[in-house]
Amino acid sequence: MSKARGLAPSALRRRLQGDLDAIVMKALRKEPQHRYRSAKALSDDIERLQTGKRVTARAPTVAYRATRFLRLHRESAAAIAVALVAIGGLAAWEEHRASRPVVSQTQPSTAQVHMRPVLAILGFNNLSNRADTAWVSTALSEVLSRQLAAGEELRMVPGDTVARTRIDLGLSDMESVAPDVLDRIRNNLGSDFVVLGSYSDLGKQSGGQIRLNLRLQNAVSKDTIATVSEMGNEGQLLDLVSRAGSRLRERLGLSPVSALEAQAIQASAASNPEAMQLYSQGLIKFRTFDSLAARDLLARAVTADPSYPFAHSALALAWQALGYDNETQAEAKRALDSAARLSREDNLMLEARYYEASRNWTKAIDTYKTLFNLFPDSLDYGIGLARAQSSSGKGKEALSTLAELARVSTYAKDDPQVDLAMADAAASMGDDKLRRDSADRAATKADHLSARLLVARARTTECRALANLGDNDRGSAACDEARRIYADAGDRGGLARALHSSAEIPLNQGDYAAAERLYGQALAIVEQIGDKKSMGSELGNLGVICVRRGDFVKGRSMYARALRSYQEAGDKNGIIVVTGNSGNLLRAEGRMTEALASYETTLKLSTQLGHKGSEALCLQAIGDVQLEKGDLANAVEQFGSAMAIQKEIGAKSNYASTLVSAGAAWRQQGETKKSLDAEQQALTIQQQLEEKGSAAETRLALAELAYDSGKLRDAESLARTALAEFRTEKEPVQAVAAEGLLSRSLIDQGSTSEAKQNLDEAFRLSRETPEMIRGLSLRVDDAYLFAALKRTADAEDTARKAMAEALKLGLFRLYLEASLALGKAELQSSRGAGRVRLQTLAKDAQTRGFVLIAQEASASIGDSAPEVK
Repeated sequence: MSKARGLAPSALRRRLQGDLDAIVMKALRKEPQHRYRSAKALSDDIERLQTGKRVTARAPTVAYRATRFLRLHRESAAAIAVALVAIGGLAAWEEHRASRPVVSQTQPSTAQVHMRPVLAILGFNNLSNRADTAWVSTALSEVLSRQLAAGEELRMVPGDTVARTRIDLGLSDMESVAPDVLDRIRNNLGSDFVVLGSYSDLGKQSGGQIRLNLRLQNAVSKDTIATVSEMGNEGQLLDLVSRAGSRLRERLGLSPVSALEAQAIQASAASNPEAMQLYSQGLIKFRTFDSLAARDLLARAVTADPSYPFAHSALALAWQALGYDNETQAEAKRALDSAARLSREDNLMLEARYYEASRNWTKAIDTYKTLFNLFPDSLDYGIGLARAQSSSGKGKEALSTLAELARVSTYAKDDPQVDLAMADAAASMGDDKLRRDSADRAATKADHLSARLLVARARTTECRALANLGDNDRGSAACDEARRIYADAGDRGGLARALHSSAEIPLNQGDYAAAERLYGQALAIVEQIGDKKSMGSELGNLGVICVRRGDFVKGRSMYARALRSYQEAGDKNGIIVVTGNSGNLLRAEGRMTEALASYETTLKLSTQLGHKGSEALCLQAIGDVQLEKGDLANAVEQFGSAMAIQKEIGAKSNYASTLVSAGAAWRQQGETKKSLDAEQQALTIQQQLEEKGSAAETRLALAELAYDSGKLRDAESLARTALAEFRTEKEPVQAVAAEGLLSRSLIDQGSTSEAKQNLDEAFRLSRETPEMIRGLSLRVDDAYLFAALKRTADAEDTARKAMAEALKLGLFRLYLEASLALGKAELQSSRGAGRVRLQTLAKDAQTRGFVLIAQEASASIGDSAPEVK
């Protein structure tokens, strides 16, 4: 071969690039395991080459598959090229990319993708009325779906989607369908054709004989295109469906099934009747919300046929519904490992599911991009791509993908699942306003289609967004609607999720008893259905309630139980959440070193998972702790890293929160203008997002800056506005801080009597939530009140105790604050001692970067102070 091409043998390998080259080289391999196993295998590969299909001699990279597709479908290549540009280009497995011209991102195009006809198999009426043969309808539907999908000339509606629609519309298996019902089915599924019919199966006593009657109907004109009847038996289900499917394909004008496509169809069915029956029974249970029973049946199915990829894939989905991540990943991997002979679409779909299960979002995104590019008329793949992007923290990219999907697909604008995916993207970015609006659109569209389960899902999402935005009445209404739908449909998992979202509303209102009751109801349901992951979520939220009530012991116990549930489920995301919450609890107790260790563990896990949003939250939390411990430079660095990530992924809400934290650090450094700009920018974002509680916290930070500048009336006004919101939302910890700052501004204005009232209320609130940092800050405020009342001894004693406690806990910022209060009190009783203390304080504070405190200490004794920038 090297002589024929005029090349040295060493250079030949680099030039062998075509399919024919690959076939020849494989046929000539010396190692038997790398050669074709038979002459027929070689002949089959040559047939693949001649028909433009993927040859087995070449590695099945994404780039290669896409290249073959473009050669087969040149007429739609322009539209696909535009789609590739908009969603980031054709991604490849590993690092391979197709060689193709680059289309300018600004190149205008009005091309739309070719939309294949859509066909839905609605199921088959069991004329024998035997419960032991009910599984046959599902088995027939599954096998027939892949028979009709061969050749990629039709787009088949997934069986799970059909099952959901049947529940939504209250349909059972049927031989025929009334015109008005067919209209509702078509609107819901977007199908151009439907297949339905009946079968008679008298069971094993009759030898498993089956008579199958099929009806192919045009969903638009309502005409019956074909009726087909075939005889067979349970043991040869594939043969029975192949004969019936061939007749349907002929009436639909589809190409005959090739030998290679027939192999893929055969690989998509179980190898024995027992496995097929168990698989079908498992699907029925899964689609009617009984994941525990589905898991057991599907586990038996893969035992009966260990090489059946779809049984492994369905078992993975059942494990996922039960919250077991490790088992989900293992079964998804087994499905992919046994998928080599499936069609490229099925193979890629199982690959995408495996990468999702293993949380390898980069590869999941690449695989969904390939699916979307190969089958651009399939909304499922575009939505899958967007969801993978959202899960990886790339919410902005997900929104771009959905915008492109709407541009190339005529169906996208009316599909509620596109809006639901947009709501998911918004949630990943912390944009509750967009999340609310997208979910509301999805619910409205789903209601128009009578897609009740999608309505429930959308209302649950909307409820959560409304709760975050403080719109409690609308949030309650949305959750109530979702709960009614899920209860009517018998979807206990969905009901538990709606109860969970419902609990967010009383939790935000400070009605802990109501929130606890709702979380408890959700916990009872998920325990019944065996959902370990959701058990961890409900236990974790019950722990949050305990912490907010000030019951730190019970809160820690709940967190420990939640952690065990997440560990049993192998849910790393859940472990991140509960570990982060445990860090918050440790911080509230003043155990800063332990809190820091908890946050660092959470950061490590978040980085490993590639969860950028969680990573940024960890960095912010670490920065908050470093600020309290007195390491301002490190705190500012952590905040900067967090904001860079949040800006990159479009997490507006969290970005604003980190801006507030950074502003607090810059305030201590004396960077007044920088701090003010940060707080005002944060407030603008929070107002745009309609986050009333967060905006109140930012106003309190602005009140601190006004107080520092001597603008006491401004400080008082801002503090009162913030306090009113904290009272409305029943946020006692924040209310304590607002009462404390309000008391200081009133003291400096000479209103000591009113200041005392504010402090008394703050102390009352602090007893409800024993949060250490707020409690110590309150004692410093109390020292200032004693000093203003000329109770110098009480002021000094209170400040000294606060200093000692802050020093013990390693709270350097509070130690400096208490030292400042003590020095000022000592100036009243012993001028010399107070002066020495404040001089020392100014020096220590300046050394550690606390310029604001150094300035105030120096100003109190008339010394020159560092300039506040």
